[in-house]
Amino acid sequence: MNHLKPAVLIVEDDPAQLADCEAKFEAMGFVVATAATAEDGIALVERRQFDLILTDNVLPGMTGLASIHKLISRSAAPIFLMTSHPSSQMEEDAMLLGARACFSKPLDFSRLRVYFESEMARARSPLRLSEDP
Repeated sequence: MNHLKPAVLIVEDDPAQLADCEAKFEAMGFVVATAATAEDGIALVERRQFDLILTDNVLPGMTGLASIHKLISRSAAPIFLMTSHPSSQMEEDAMLLGARACFSKPLDFSRLRVYFESEMARARSPLRLSEDP
């Protein structure tokens, strides 16, 4: 595996949507790992590091929303929730649980890319404390 490429975990149970996401992220230069359930995604995060995590909300077993806390406790990677049933309440809940953003399906990959690039830049930037004048 090329460690210079950022790694993304995509948790999605729909094979067509997963294949589309995987192809788009690979085209953007990511190393992609996939899981069909939140539980499988959590298990992957326990075994390896990711730069970004994108999870669907409606999954067999645990929902993506319910998995956010478990993912955050195991990884420093920013988490993005995607859903076919967006609502302001779901977005608020996702953000309160620690997700960085919530995206509606079908995914707007140009918008996703902006968010991901912003997160990648934030991860590479050293923390700078501002000095008071």
